[in-house]
Amino acid sequence: METIKNSTEKNENVSYSITLTEHSKTRASQRGINEEVIQLALCYGKEIFKQGLVFIAVQSKTLPETISGKLRKKLNNLVLVLAGDSDSIITCYKNNHSIKYINRKINYLA
Repeated sequence: METIKNSTEKNENVSYSITLTEHSKTRASQRGINEEVIQLALCYGKEIFKQGLVFIAVQSKTLPETISGKLRKKLNNLVLVLAGDSDSIITCYKNNHSIKYINRKINYLA
């Protein structure tokens, strides 16, 4: 597992330490998602708590104008799935209607 550490630009007192699982590293590599994109998604994405997991969905309208076009395109519609009980990224993917899709999920898995 790989660990990502970062301090946000907004507030230097806020920091996080996220661990990438082997599965998430494989999926990120296959989908062309690098560490910088994951860090930005963690900073600017919307957190949704469902099924004991934390979904972080990024939409272009929530991104600041200072982010360049190529990076903006990589971030748009990106979803990170984190384990609810730890700071591990389980997987990452892109979905055009991510927030709508996540909100339709049932709250808890049986």
